[in-house]
Amino acid sequence: LKPAVDVNYIKNNLEKVQRNVEIRKSHMDVVKEVLEPYKRMKVLEKEVAKYVEMQRSIKEQVLNLDDMNFDGLTLEKKKEKLAQSLNYANNIVLILNWIKRQVENFFLTNTLMIPNHTYPGVENSKNGEVLETVGTKPEFQHQVGDHIYIGQRLKLFRQDRMSDFAGHRNYFLTDDAAELEQALIQFTLDKLRSKNFRFISTPNILKDAVLEGAGVVPAKKDDILYSVDNAAADGFCLAGTSEIGLAAYFSSHSVPISELPLKLCAVSTCYRKETGTRRDPRGLFRVHQFNKVEMFGVTSCESGTESEQLHFEFVEVQKEIFSDLNLHYKLIDMPPNDLGLPAFRKIDIEAWFPGRNSYDEISSASNCTDFQSRRLHILYNDHDNYKFAHTVNATACATSRLIIALLENGQRGDKTVRLPDCLAPYMNGKLVLMRDKR
Repeated sequence: LKPAVDVNYIKNNLEKVQRNVEIRKSHMDVVKEVLEPYKRMKVLEKEVAKYVEMQRSIKEQVLNLDDMNFDGLTLEKKKEKLAQSLNYANNIVLILNWIKRQVENFFLTNTLMIPNHTYPGVENSKNGEVLETVGTKPEFQHQVGDHIYIGQRLKLFRQDRMSDFAGHRNYFLTDDAAELEQALIQFTLDKLRSKNFRFISTPNILKDAVLEGAGVVPAKKDDILYSVDNAAADGFCLAGTSEIGLAAYFSSHSVPISELPLKLCAVSTCYRKETGTRRDPRGLFRVHQFNKVEMFGVTSCESGTESEQLHFEFVEVQKEIFSDLNLHYKLIDMPPNDLGLPAFRKIDIEAWFPGRNSYDEISSASNCTDFQSRRLHILYNDHDNYKFAHTVNATACATSRLIIALLENGQRGDKTVRLPDCLAPYMNGKLVLMRDKR
């Protein structure tokens, strides 16, 4: 299905749409790159319709020839002339349809680059607004180490000689760290189960069209995601997040309004190229793959506030998880240039990393309103009245960054690491990580 583009909205709100494009740091002239191609497309559609009608008329004349009592020679001449006319009309239709497809592809490609509306509260923000700060920075009576130092000392992960078989920015988690990763996932899933999330297992290989429908910029796709070589005409990529698969699950689908809002979660391995930065070449902070628990929601838009309410609900779940893990963090309302294409509003959570001496992102939560649903045809219905749904997504647990946060915040002077009490049931009661002397 083609994206459902609301061209009338763009026409009637041109100044607003163009301004929104500009504050989102997208370089596009909406008139030249969207509206003018759309106008040409409509002209071509009329031309095609005219020649299709000519085809129909000629075929009808051919059928009626035998009833017109022409002599044999005249009949043959009439048939020959009509055949030439039909051949001409057929060729024109083929040419016009080819041109129309090129113009339509140009129009749709550009239209898909128009970002979602922007939450008014951040339209003029440059660096984002701190909404809330939770907890306090831990104090240490010893020299603070980063997670690389702690991990090497406790033999929690390995990155040496990775280039021999997996390349840079890859790793092995070992022993306690591998167990900790699974503990974080199970702790998070139990939390989401208690809040009535449905569990979904998603594919990791998805078509490019699905990625683009969910908001991945086609021009940047090859810089951030891994493509999969395939003999099929359709392109495929390794998913960078299960959000894409969860959105695809509802594509070309309608949900009864009585079942909304729907709250789903998925555990998946996320694949990222990380080619856009040279920062953090070692350690677990920027890696090519990591495991993540993702939250995804589908809701109606009757009052206009449903997706906003679900967005805040997801943020509250995130806060509960990170507070249970004894992390100190900030909630930041992200500025327009950090929203990407699909988000109307995005709230990032940045935790304090003592070893990095900085706050860094551990999760985000985005309200995408109807951006993804219009492109992927995610609908809801109320007594056969069909409307585009709203979608919300949020990270519940990105394991690699949470492991870093727990190691750096839980480090102690005796060179051990103390884990939060909430993880005890998932670590077989083991809350102190220490060096294995084997």
